[in-house]
Amino acid sequence: MPGANLEAEYQWRINTINTEVAFCGMEKGRPSHWLTQTRGQPTVDDDPCPPTKWQRCSVKNNTEVLLHQAMESVQAKSTAEQPQTCFQPRVCFLCVGNPSCALEDRIMKYTTSRSLTRHFLQRHINPPWPATGVECNVCEGKVLPAKSTLLSHAEEAHGTVVRGRAREKLVLEYQQSLEN
Repeated sequence: MPGANLEAEYQWRINTINTEVAFCGMEKGRPSHWLTQTRGQPTVDDDPCPPTKWQRCSVKNNTEVLLHQAMESVQAKSTAEQPQTCFQPRVCFLCVGNPSCALEDRIMKYTTSRSLTRHFLQRHINPPWPATGVECNVCEGKVLPAKSTLLSHAEEAHGTVVRGRAREKLVLEYQQSLEN
């Protein structure tokens, strides 16, 4: 039994609450979004109680950490433990380096390297090629003027491989552009 009398019971409860607060590291500030939203009424964005400083910093730091991890994951590094031949990224290096994309799109992990290649072709290779080329922001703004240089760079620097009919089609397209 926690306490022999009422005063001891209250003291035991207070100590238990204080222990829980110390353990969980609670912060003062407005409650979480899911606690403040009532059924049928949206929450007000101009809340007089802004999030605590700790919450703002942790969101900013978390975003930076996620982006940094995604940037690191698209760098093909040849080491003794992991030769470059087996490096298969699952994050698109062009999307990671694109600041105009939403965070979810920038750090999206594809389930397989094949699904990443499909995205790479559909989103970055197949659309009309910009006259100025494409910039790789992961590699300090390296400008890739043609699709062929982008494909070479994608494979050598980031491990994104395009093979088979898609590559043959792009080679044919490149040869036709040289003839014109």
